[in-house]
Amino acid sequence: MNITSKHIQRSNAVFVFERNTLTFPEAAQVFALYQGSASKGALFSDNASIATRIFEFPEVGYQLIFEPDKIRLEDKKSRTPDESKLGQEILRIVNALYPQKVPVAYGFNYDILYRTQVVIPMPEIMEHFLKKEVVEDVKDFGWQYTVAKEKGKHTQTYFFKVVSPIEINMHANFHFNDYLPLRNQLIQNAFERAYKDADEGMTHTSF
Repeated sequence: MNITSKHIQRSNAVFVFERNTLTFPEAAQVFALYQGSASKGALFSDNASIATRIFEFPEVGYQLIFEPDKIRLEDKKSRTPDESKLGQEILRIVNALYPQKVPVAYGFNYDILYRTQVVIPMPEIMEHFLKKEVVEDVKDFGWQYTVAKEKGKHTQTYFFKVVSPIEINMHANFHFNDYLPLRNQLIQNAFERAYKDADEGMTHTSF
């Protein structure tokens, strides 16, 4: 399938640690990571019922989410990975707050809107799954699949939803079940490369 345009809507970078090995940082520790104008409008919330601590930094466009075994950094400004720098930023945060901790896995997520040259043949595709009399009433259409690479150490999961005859919303998840070298440029390069590799989810498509 030929892609004519690609627009990122959301993205995040995630570090995963051994279960229940992380303690939540104090708010002052996290706020200290952003000085001066970068801290303008910063917010903090603590949801004990779901064991989550969330920090918002609207000036720099980051949302930082802590869970008992996971740290997630979200870009809130719909920037491409080379602009948001989530890879290098999440590593800076982890090194500052948990200098003795090493992730056991990591991953990246992207929500992307693609436009194609091809009209997506929704009725023809749905006829493989539904009775013909039902197909004409279908209003939403999507699919999902996962590709395992390197004997399962690396997975790519794609969720698709057709939003117009030539547009598809994709959620792409790249998960790495291996040791993460704690070097800024490596993780940032991986974050940028996975965003480009997400296009494979479209080019794999045969219609």
